[in-house]
Amino acid sequence: MKKRKNIVITGFMGTGKTTVGREVAGRLGMKFYDTDEMVEARCEMSVAEIFERFGEDRFREVERAVFSELVEAVEDAVISTGGGTLLGRGIDDRMLDSSMVCCLTASVEVLKRRIVESRSRPLAGAATGNIESLLRQRERKYAVLPNQIDTSELTPEQGATEIIRIYQSAV
Repeated sequence: MKKRKNIVITGFMGTGKTTVGREVAGRLGMKFYDTDEMVEARCEMSVAEIFERFGEDRFREVERAVFSELVEAVEDAVISTGGGTLLGRGIDDRMLDSSMVCCLTASVEVLKRRIVESRSRPLAGAATGNIESLLRQRERKYAVLPNQIDTSELTPEQGATEIIRIYQSAV
């Protein structure tokens, strides 16, 4: 089996992937990549603008390309994915083959609070009921991923500590 050098942090929006990922990368002295930020740079517009102008399908297409290119090009890095990245065919296999994967979770109540506070999530919609619907659509994909970490009651630092513990026990 190929040694897994990257850490991929995935999960639903609002679970803390970017914040925790930056903390993990900083503590381990690894480079940090956020796929949403990379999609924005490639398209020269925000995720919300991409959704508005081109739709979710185009966003997912660029997101899958960015992720696939990234896992082929980098080693010893922390990669934070968008909440829907693993919805693409074969993306979950690619994550598991190239990296140690951690899936962040949180309770619906915590997700609603975090997402409403951020106001920059195009799929959250105006009503928080959309959050529950999206979560139901994705939970089977998330559930099969290893290293589930519930961030509902964790600070970003505590979440990072847990990921680092898992990573160090795996390598």
